Amino acid sequence: MYGEKLCNKCGHNQPITAFYKNKSTRDKFETVCKSCFKERANLYYQNNKEAILKGLSENWINSKNRYLKKKYGLDLHQYTQMYKNQNGKCLICSTAKELFGKHCHQLVVDHDHNNGKVRGLLCSECNKALGLFYDNPQLLNNAANYLTEHNT
Repeated sequence: MYGEKLCNKCGHNQPITAFYKNKSTRDKFETVCKSCFKERANLYYQNNKEAILKGLSENWINSKNRYLKKKYGLDLHQYTQMYKNQNGKCLICSTAKELFGKHCHQLVVDHDHNNGKVRGLLCSECNKALGLFYDNPQLLNNAANYLTEHNT
């Protein structure tokens, strides 16, 4: 294995661990050390911040739209309309969530696993809970009765 490598930017000989891996180069490591690589990336980001963020938001919107269409047959407009109709709240626990935040801060699409029909938007916790009870109303009633009977 390699011991040291010369950084093409700062000119310092450094341990190979100071370089990111890159399968496309002959020695399988970047030509600049991690410090210089980060410095270059930060400079690029500062000089191109608006274009990068615009591209990210457009990519995110396109990605979200494709996902909703493929998985549930909805587009982003329909999802947004459902969100507004529910006042941005989970249909089970009424927790308010962001329209387009990180995944854990959004409402997720709940659907019937048997026929694929969309039922509404839920917080991820309530959606997972339904899944853990196999979307079975009797199991959910049994759980509610259990909690009621054993409330201490």
